[in-house]
Amino acid sequence: MSRVSLGGVQGRRSWSSALTLALGLFAACRSTPPQAPSHAGPLGLAFLHDFNPARATAPSADPLAASWSAAALGGLSGLYYQESSRTLYAVSDNCSHGPARVYALDLELSAASFHVEPRSVLPLRDTRGSKLFDLCDSESLAPDPAGGFFIGTENHDEKPDMPLPSILRVTADGAITGVVPLPQEFLPESPGAHTRGTRSNQAFEGLTVSPSGRWLTAITESALQQDGPEANFEQGTIVRLLRWDLARQGPPQQFRYSTEPVPRPPTGSAGLEGGNGVSEILSLDDQRMLVLERAYVAPPHVHGTNTIRIYEATLPSAPETLLAKRLVLDLDDILPQLEPGQQTLDNFEGMSFGPRLPSGERTLLLVSDDNFSAYQRTVFLAFRVIE
Repeated sequence: MSRVSLGGVQGRRSWSSALTLALGLFAACRSTPPQAPSHAGPLGLAFLHDFNPARATAPSADPLAASWSAAALGGLSGLYYQESSRTLYAVSDNCSHGPARVYALDLELSAASFHVEPRSVLPLRDTRGSKLFDLCDSESLAPDPAGGFFIGTENHDEKPDMPLPSILRVTADGAITGVVPLPQEFLPESPGAHTRGTRSNQAFEGLTVSPSGRWLTAITESALQQDGPEANFEQGTIVRLLRWDLARQGPPQQFRYSTEPVPRPPTGSAGLEGGNGVSEILSLDDQRMLVLERAYVAPPHVHGTNTIRIYEATLPSAPETLLAKRLVLDLDDILPQLEPGQQTLDNFEGMSFGPRLPSGERTLLLVSDDNFSAYQRTVFLAFRVIE
């Protein structure tokens, strides 16, 4: 990813939008976390709406423009909605189109309509004297109950300045003040061939804080190098979860989650490329979470297809053991309900609860990462949570 100097960019833009976003984040994260409702039966999801923002038609002169018409607004890879500020926050994972940044978006959602509109953008800045902005593939976003938020990042073997994954701790005004310590087995050796740690571009895609505010959980997209192969058409892969108790100091608990195999197309697997991994998690309570599995299969030289599934997973009583899982929704089932002309699935990477409906029911939001590609798009999906 290209290197971007934040000084010049920030000097060209009014700080009013950044201040608005910072104050919103501060108020959101200082508020009392909502308590999850009691679990009365199997959780389900009912499709409500899709929102397909218009694509930018020309480059924007301002890489921090908060508008769907800005070519730099994309790569949305992590979401969280804060009820108290009625704001949807999204992190962008691509620094070749602007600095590391978090967007604040206005959200209108009812049984009849769904609309998402960018409000402001907050550039991140490193206060630690390190080269953070050479390492800004930010993939996941979660609120920090102490104020500010957490951001999970990737590592990239082909980028010398991005050898390690990280979970950043960021203040409400965008200052990166530190990192959450990671167990050694998650950190690839450098340099040379890796025999341990997260695989390149398959690190902390998922990050969530429990509704109680006590537990921070991170998940890798694919297996660690030492844990076995990536998913293929024959078998899934074993990914690891890290779970920190934010009320206490100490190392995280570790758990394991088994993904599904890569879906095999009806025509067979000859000449096809494919993969499947975890692209997001979302805590339901202190023990249960939703897991977003994303698979992609493509014939050579042809844009492929995505399979997106949401599972409910439950933490076991003993660490280092597999989470039990149950399929909640295969998004192939909602394709006929999507907007005409938009009835395909894209690269969904962000997941958050949204605003409650007038009935009091929770909603669930998904967003796709367009990778700034002409073949992909930003899409928001909204669901009613059945509990």
